[in-house]
Amino acid sequence: MPWGNWTCRFKPDRTSVKANEAIEIVVRMSGRTNLKLLDAPKLDFPGDFEAYDPKVVDKISVNASGMSGSREFQYTVIPRHDGHFDLGTISFSYFDTRTNTYKSLASDPIVIDVALGEGGPSTNLRYPSKSDVVTLGEEVRYIRTGDLALRTKGHFLFASLPWFAGMGAPALAFLLFLAWQRKRERERGDVEGTRRKRADGVARKRLREAELGLDQGDRNVFYAALSKALHGYLSDKFNLGVAEVNTNELRQRFATYADGNELADDCARLLTACDMARFAPVEDKPRRELYEEAAQLIQRIERSARK
Repeated sequence: MPWGNWTCRFKPDRTSVKANEAIEIVVRMSGRTNLKLLDAPKLDFPGDFEAYDPKVVDKISVNASGMSGSREFQYTVIPRHDGHFDLGTISFSYFDTRTNTYKSLASDPIVIDVALGEGGPSTNLRYPSKSDVVTLGEEVRYIRTGDLALRTKGHFLFASLPWFAGMGAPALAFLLFLAWQRKRERERGDVEGTRRKRADGVARKRLREAELGLDQGDRNVFYAALSKALHGYLSDKFNLGVAEVNTNELRQRFATYADGNELADDCARLLTACDMARFAPVEDKPRRELYEEAAQLIQRIERSARK
């Protein structure tokens, strides 16, 4: 989880455009902390918007008091249809080291008005949205109307074993393909379920990386891997963004668990200890003890989830 003192700006270069014209939307994060660890926020654009990966622009300075500056994420999007689009807001959670509390920032909402492109409806290009159905093409083979000469040659293929095999093979292949396609669609549609199933295994792998750093006496590797294991596990387990992992959110997610409040508080305490040790640096307890607490906490959550 990010720490320090932050400000957030979410702003487009314009709010009124025509269809198929590009808009640049800038998310600017400023603060006094390690900005290079900040990942691009996930923005959910409407299906009528074509979005590209953001360009990252850093304005960072380092001095005796630490690192400060800003990191910008510049998103280029192209609205393909006319209309009134509400892009909503973005939220950002962080740990304020001055007050030792978790805080959240939220931007103002953005609304984009898209008019018809040049030339009006007759020439305005229209791209298929998520709800559109597009007919790509049709073929018609015309019936032959002339005289057709037939002749018998050798054995008849009709009703023979090769004939049945040839007739049944395409249908069987189609059914197998259809079953495979539906299985893939179910797997793609259940992203949350896949993340939850893999959460424990991914966390164990990252804990092994933390243990390796512990054995080698590398505090930076240890705390980075331990923090990543805890953040990643909670994000995958509850389908949260990294910035959404905070005490209030965890209490809501653990509400249905046995000892839910205790689990949420233990998670927040361990995350805070990792952040303080990485960036302050302040170590409240031995690293081996902190590592074992993290491993046991994940086991407790898994056992509680099965009840």
